[in-house]
Amino acid sequence: HNLAIKTDGTLWVWGDNQYGQLGNNFQNHRIPSQVGNNNDWIAIAAGESYSHAIKQNSEEKTSIYKIPIRNSGTLWAWGNNGNGRLGDGTTTNRTVPTQIGTDANWQKVDGGYSHSLGIKTDGTLWAWGTNTSGEFGIITSPLISYVPIQIGTDTNWQDVSASQWFSYAIKTNHSLWSTGRNNEGQLGNGTSSTTNTLVFT
Repeated sequence: HNLAIKTDGTLWVWGDNQYGQLGNNFQNHRIPSQVGNNNDWIAIAAGESYSHAIKQNSEEKTSIYKIPIRNSGTLWAWGNNGNGRLGDGTTTNRTVPTQIGTDANWQKVDGGYSHSLGIKTDGTLWAWGTNTSGEFGIITSPLISYVPIQIGTDTNWQDVSASQWFSYAIKTNHSLWSTGRNNEGQLGNGTSSTTNTLVFT
């Protein structure tokens, strides 16, 4: 399935909808179709049969030129919620966008096979869903988390990428870090050893 945001802030979807990952109550669409009528979507991420998106804060900031600055907001999710990959504290599938928590400072989000990653405006890194291969990147993490949990204490994370049983993250100094399954060298650190801690790549 696919997600897209137009320049007017509207959200559009198309493709497979078996688990409600299009966010429109199981309506099938082979061409882009709008989800709801909101025009404040600023970020999207399509995971394996589920979706995440960030919606702009209601109190929108503006630049000195009165141009909207759309860089953070509330986190929303829908679709397959097996192993808590949506982050709403349950395993219930959602067929329409459902807000995750109440925080309004989400800046980045990405969904993998059964885990998700996010970054807040304070530079902190968060993860939820399945962690059976060390996808979260912290030794003390649970095997499954049904809500977002902070990963470490660093506040200089800039970007994230969640894949199938492994994760990548980039810091503000442009350094690349990875964690999780590495049986085929997918972490890019010169080894084939799986790790449950974020390592410099």
